[in-house]
Amino acid sequence: MNILAGIFCGLMFLSGCTNHDTTPEEHHRRFWKFSTHIDITLTSPTPPDDTLWDGVTQLLNRYNRRYSPMDTLSWVWQVNHRTSDTVIVDEELFDMVQQAQWGHKVLGGTFDITTAPLRHYWNTPQKSGLPNLHSAQTKEALPQLLRYTGMEHLTTIAPDTLIFSHDKSTLDVGGIAKSYVIKALKTYLLEEDIPRFIISIGGDLYLHDTTDTPFILGVQHPRKTGAVLCTLHVATGSVVTSGDYERYRRDAKGHRIHHILNPKTGYPTEENQSVTLIGNNPVTTDILSTGLLAHPVAQAEKILSALPDITAIIVDRAATVHTIQGPQSPDIRCRD
Repeated sequence: MNILAGIFCGLMFLSGCTNHDTTPEEHHRRFWKFSTHIDITLTSPTPPDDTLWDGVTQLLNRYNRRYSPMDTLSWVWQVNHRTSDTVIVDEELFDMVQQAQWGHKVLGGTFDITTAPLRHYWNTPQKSGLPNLHSAQTKEALPQLLRYTGMEHLTTIAPDTLIFSHDKSTLDVGGIAKSYVIKALKTYLLEEDIPRFIISIGGDLYLHDTTDTPFILGVQHPRKTGAVLCTLHVATGSVVTSGDYERYRRDAKGHRIHHILNPKTGYPTEENQSVTLIGNNPVTTDILSTGLLAHPVAQAEKILSALPDITAIIVDRAATVHTIQGPQSPDIRCRD
């Protein structure tokens, strides 16, 4: 049995679920883009030549140039430094915004790509250090920032026009752009006839096997590093985990402050410890896993009832595990 080592933001590869004697060799490369590690593992009879990896590098560089908020030539930088309320963007950024609008509507406002000012607040030291969760300063600052964050300040006009109703509103597509990178990498590797591969960007995975031989994944316990909470078998599809435990800090009073915010309040989400989704579309699973972190399990079940191709594993604030399965859900086994 072929063991795939590694933990990627809440998901562990436990096994390739194939016969070791006949498994083609695995080839792995790690990249650093979008402020995170990108891991690609290929399984093929012969080692891929440098041309394939060069193509991956070029693709990643292209997306970084287009959508990094720090690159002065990127579409996102141009949007955030616009001189009028109307701005023209490329086709893919326009599609990202429309997908974000869909997610915002379906999730009742808990997915939002205009929250950069809120993130900046939580990550910027004040005179007394980084902000505390329940300080008077936080209670005063967040309502002011919420005045110009929110998808309601953004209108789209096909095929390429964004209109902002507030001059301080900005875009932060980091929470959705990586799923577009995964889509592009998936297409590229399929065009290169790679029969079996894993793409990992932050908490987002895409798995593919042309023979439908499943990978065995372990969902990490959000409060016990290295401990497996559930196992699942997936041959091809998107698996995404969002949680409060990979990127967080404690404030002066010990409160957990993590990187996923509830756009409606400005505070870090507190309803759940982690949400893992399995589906076919990496963009959909990315959006939903982020937004559902702010929803009680009963609300999450209602939202996902309209999306039967999505399977969910939710660990609520009390560390209780809930599974929400559709008619084509993969095999899932969770510890009591």
